[in-house]
Amino acid sequence: MLHPGGFREALSLGSDTRVYLQFSYLAWPLFGLKARDYFDSPNLVARLNLPNMQYAPEEKVEVYANAVRGLRTLDADRFIEQGMQQGEAAVLMMLLQEKFGAVSVDAHRERIKAAKPDQLLRWSKRILTAETPETVFH
Repeated sequence: MLHPGGFREALSLGSDTRVYLQFSYLAWPLFGLKARDYFDSPNLVARLNLPNMQYAPEEKVEVYANAVRGLRTLDADRFIEQGMQQGEAAVLMMLLQEKFGAVSVDAHRERIKAAKPDQLLRWSKRILTAETPETVFH
């Protein structure tokens, strides 16, 4: 919650006669927290929300600077590598299923998930000429 006042903590979706989805969520009054208390927080969400917390007008620049410092602690390379690995793993599993069936994917799923992006790329290239799933991985 960014501003004082009452807020709902549940949401119902449906029609006049039936509820299809019911959501309950935690609401926390960010405006009631003191930004200065979270300047060095290891919690990235807290750091990014510093401007939504309570601070004196003369602290505005310092509050925003600390929020930006929190953002700079992200290890972007790690996130990019994880995203590449997940995408390449998904493509390889799809190719295995198309060529050899679902059983081949299940048999090799853990190995694929643990592989690095360069290994996944090599396996994906091998699938073009492989006669069996095992020849993809050897």
